[in-house]
Amino acid sequence: MAGSDGIERRSRLTAVPSDRSCGRWRALRPPAVAAALTAAVFAPALWNGFVWDDQFNLVDNPRYRGLGWPQLRWMLTTNRLTHPGLGGQWIPVTWISLGVDYLVWGMNPLGYHLTNVLLHAADAALFLLVARRLLARALPSAGAPLVDLGAGAAALFFALHPLRAESVAWATERRDVLSGLFFLLAVLLYLRAVDAEGRVRARRLGASVGCYALALASKSIVMTLPLVLLVLDAWPLRRLGRGRWRVALLEKLPYFVLAVAGAALAFVAARTGSALSSLASLSWPARIAIAAHSLWFYAWKTFVPLTLSPLYEMPARVD
Repeated sequence: MAGSDGIERRSRLTAVPSDRSCGRWRALRPPAVAAALTAAVFAPALWNGFVWDDQFNLVDNPRYRGLGWPQLRWMLTTNRLTHPGLGGQWIPVTWISLGVDYLVWGMNPLGYHLTNVLLHAADAALFLLVARRLLARALPSAGAPLVDLGAGAAALFFALHPLRAESVAWATERRDVLSGLFFLLAVLLYLRAVDAEGRVRARRLGASVGCYALALASKSIVMTLPLVLLVLDAWPLRRLGRGRWRVALLEKLPYFVLAVAGAALAFVAARTGSALSSLASLSWPARIAIAAHSLWFYAWKTFVPLTLSPLYEMPARVD
């Protein structure tokens, strides 16, 4: 009997790691599938070559080629990433990724596109993980299969939408898929911090802020993250009731500081060329009209993605 008890006890102990590994695989399977589908759909971009601004930014630009101190100093100080005379963007993390591409692939455009496709596939997986946590909070009575189904549908809608094509298939738009990666990581780490306490919570919040800084250094479009987190605090996290909004705001201070710094750097970079119109040529009412039109335009193209173009020119006169 003793011998049989010992065998039974050992079998139970060895079964625990197996159960845990199966549980992890079940949790990781949906994001892995989303990433694989996204990579498969965008695989034709590997043969897109260098197009549009790639000629100016990559083909005719030897400054980013490598990760030595001269290249890194240029990446940290330049605002180049557009046609000459049109202003620019401060995106050192994006330039570093392109420098890594050059060290691996030289000037073979396939390698640059491969990095974009892999980054976007990772974005799809992270989007699913974020959506799964938010749906679980919003629908606490829903079972795990239903939450996974909803999160998978949301992730694929985001990842495979025609509006993503330019960001993935254009080497210069590395800034989009890379900033998206760090943006989603920052949100996911924040959501994980909300569910933790003590030092674990502090570490996750710190990692989230770090990812946000990397996102801003990839493309300043992510500067809205602090407001996004406050919206999530309101719903579905429900963290703003009964005076808890003060704690939520204090948590966002590092994010807001980075957002202001990122906005200032973006403004200075854009002023270097003709990217910003003067008030004499474009009045405040016209600017408000353009902003309102942009909100409507992107919402419309999200639901009716027809007659898409790489360039939408502003009319000569904004009425």
